[in-house]
Amino acid sequence: MADGAEVRNPTELREHFDLEKVVEYYKNGMLLKWLRVRFFDKEADAVEALDENADDFQQRLCRIFDVEFSGNPVDVEEIVQRQERLTMLREITDEEEFIRNIDQVAFDQEDLADLLAEGADTVYLCGTYFVVPARCEKVTYIGINEPAVHIAGLEKGKSLSPDIHFKQVKLENFPSTEKIHSSLDMDWQECYINRESDTIPEGVKETDSVEAWLRRGYRELGLDESDEITIVAAPKLDGVALRGEIDFDNRINKPLLRGDEKKSILVKGLDGLKLSDGASISKTPFGCQFEAFVTYENLEKASEYLMKEEKIEKPYVSPRHAASGIINRLCGNPDNKLAKFLSFYPINDEDLDGSYLDRLDKIKQLGNVEVVRTRLLSGNLKNLLDRIELRFNRLNSQRASLPYAIDGLVLAFADDSHQDQLGRSGRTNKWQIALKFDPSSAVGEVKGIELSSGKKGFRTIQVVLKEPVSIDGVRYDHVPALSADIFEKFDLCEGDLIRIHRVGDVIPSISIEERKGGKKIELPKECPVCGEELIWEAKKLKCVNMWCKANLVGALLTFFNYANIKGIGDAEAETLVDSGLDTIEKIATERIHLDLGLLRVGYSLIFDHSKWESAGYTKESAERLQTAVLDALHNMWDYEFIGNRGIPGIGPETAKKVFMSIRKSDPDAVVKGSDLLAISLKESNFDKHVQYNYESVCSIALSFAEKMCKHSTPEHFANLKSVGHTGGNPSKEAKQLIRNLGWELVDGKKFDYLIVPSYNHESTKTKVAKEKGKLMFTEEDFVEEFSSDI
Repeated sequence: MADGAEVRNPTELREHFDLEKVVEYYKNGMLLKWLRVRFFDKEADAVEALDENADDFQQRLCRIFDVEFSGNPVDVEEIVQRQERLTMLREITDEEEFIRNIDQVAFDQEDLADLLAEGADTVYLCGTYFVVPARCEKVTYIGINEPAVHIAGLEKGKSLSPDIHFKQVKLENFPSTEKIHSSLDMDWQECYINRESDTIPEGVKETDSVEAWLRRGYRELGLDESDEITIVAAPKLDGVALRGEIDFDNRINKPLLRGDEKKSILVKGLDGLKLSDGASISKTPFGCQFEAFVTYENLEKASEYLMKEEKIEKPYVSPRHAASGIINRLCGNPDNKLAKFLSFYPINDEDLDGSYLDRLDKIKQLGNVEVVRTRLLSGNLKNLLDRIELRFNRLNSQRASLPYAIDGLVLAFADDSHQDQLGRSGRTNKWQIALKFDPSSAVGEVKGIELSSGKKGFRTIQVVLKEPVSIDGVRYDHVPALSADIFEKFDLCEGDLIRIHRVGDVIPSISIEERKGGKKIELPKECPVCGEELIWEAKKLKCVNMWCKANLVGALLTFFNYANIKGIGDAEAETLVDSGLDTIEKIATERIHLDLGLLRVGYSLIFDHSKWESAGYTKESAERLQTAVLDALHNMWDYEFIGNRGIPGIGPETAKKVFMSIRKSDPDAVVKGSDLLAISLKESNFDKHVQYNYESVCSIALSFAEKMCKHSTPEHFANLKSVGHTGGNPSKEAKQLIRNLGWELVDGKKFDYLIVPSYNHESTKTKVAKEKGKLMFTEEDFVEEFSSDI
């Protein structure tokens, strides 16, 4: 309880009462259990009778223990999310320190960014890989499961701040002032530099330096450093790893992701694909491992194809992004036209006869794109280090001119007897090591900043470059900053040189390359779109003007995305707003032809030709859009529309809770704008005219929902089921089935059923389902199971 006190009875609970803790124990069932086992039946019965959806739930909870309610309710949803995070953490560790500091645990990169933006001085890392920014000083990073960590944004020639500390993590690029035995390692990100203080580990890890790896190999093979051996040096394609069985006709059968049948996903769209028209490699089937990748040319073609066929708004941003995206699509929906954009690079075989080098030569015909030649490097240990360094640097210098992306070099002992002696460690070949290049980066000159519009009125700070830079084939003319708070710490001036760092498919950070002493860049105080004063919220800039064009565009996009209405992106939404069709209510009621259904609900139906014509619509195209909007509205529950109307502070969960609370005793009760205002905004945060506009917009939306959408009732909420999904979005058929059942499709971790790509699929959501005993279905089984219920 409060001040860490342990309590034994209701009297002590009252003395050390902590509402947040009590609500937490209520949600996880511990409060009721604690009362029952101590025979405090009166209090237990009162707790058991509580309705947690009631407006005065927390007040009633306080009254049970004769505690005065402070007037400041706790965030129940936040408590539930905290419990879910604790459940995830306890699956990995029961260490008391980690459990006690759950609020400082990052499970992924997004969690880490949030914690750093909030100013955390200690962060616990629970995951496989994290990128930490060098600019965030006075932070201690503690690994829970020994994650790999890369430090991004180290300024050239400068050491890491002494106020940044790491414990129990595998650092990829920790800067050191110690003597380095091999200059070769200095440019590698997946290797520890072999310093005087290093010891050579017994097991093989990707964090070994190449010198440590070679020395251990020499030692275990009983060789002297002067003995000559041969190393295979192959390019590491930036793609997705696959394995499959190659038949007599050089077709790949049962292609799997990740190469572990117990935990892999079948890529249906590649099953039976003919990889080569050449002579048969083997009369008997054999296993083969590939890197599936996408060339820069096919990156553009695949994006154009999907934009045309499926109306996706954003093309793939990098070759790896495209390879991963295409493979994921082919797992569920075979598409021969999409599959042709993939290229294949064979990297290893299983079961073929001959030496390792002979087998590599045999399988190379399965590749459909000519890649950088694999080299054989021979010599003693010192010669090999020099030759590997030369090959590594040469390959690194060629990256920009290649028609595909490579992200490193793969080294292997070439002799089969050496491979047999070195063996494996778990799933890792001890005779092989993968080395990555430094994360891609480029230097750009700062021109100034712009503000772009995000969800809920937030404005993202974009650092604008004087000239665009290209990284891995992706062109950038601006770089987003994480938050206004972090931007101010950069203290940027016009003309400063910054280094833009790219890891994977995102740009996680920038760093100062060189200061030029130009004019200091100040953060704007007014919204560049509407001119209203910006406020600070969660260390970000926010515009709270309900009629700001950017906020209106954001509201339209929120609805169109939820309704799955294709063809409306940023540009189209802006055009609609500019033409006066700036709300869903206006778009739905500005009809071309009279609609008796609309007349019945009391709307005047006047088609304004000038508005639609200025938005670029013909009568036919306007009618198609409006019909799609009306169909979506008629299929929505009232609270669904309100939750996806784009009103700041009113998301799907909040809207549902408001409607459930208002309608719990009276199915015909009318939800008012003031109800939404009361639950979503604190009046002290906004001036009166903002509150007035907010309540006005809410009232209009509620009135519209009452007339156009399905009316929710207590019976509906009682029967409402939530369906989660993982491993990709459900098909249109599954989505429509869910809607026909009167259920809802949710993205979060609170669900009644979970749709999975396969029953051996593993993710955070499948862990939650197993922990809470929720049923999981493949999409096919889900449709079969519940179609008969309609």
